[in-house]
Amino acid sequence: MSDGIVESVDNLSFEHDVYFLALPHGETFKFIPKLIAAGKKVIDLGGDFRLDSAEEYEKWYHIQHTAVDLLDKKVYGLADY
Repeated sequence: MSDGIVESVDNLSFEHDVYFLALPHGETFKFIPKLIAAGKKVIDLGGDFRLDSAEEYEKWYHIQHTAVDLLDKKVYGLADY
């Protein structure tokens, strides 16, 4: 990152404590496991960790959930308006 512009999410620097992700379903699997393993906090605005089971995820999104071990560690929240 330079001058506040994201150059590439493929080369995460892991320099921050908290990461916000807002990617299409299936894309966060590339980043969240690495961020969690590095001890980072992640706020995911997408749907990859919204449901409680891989079966439900696959039913609705039609792709395999590849971070099933993180589903029981996630917290889902929806803010009141």
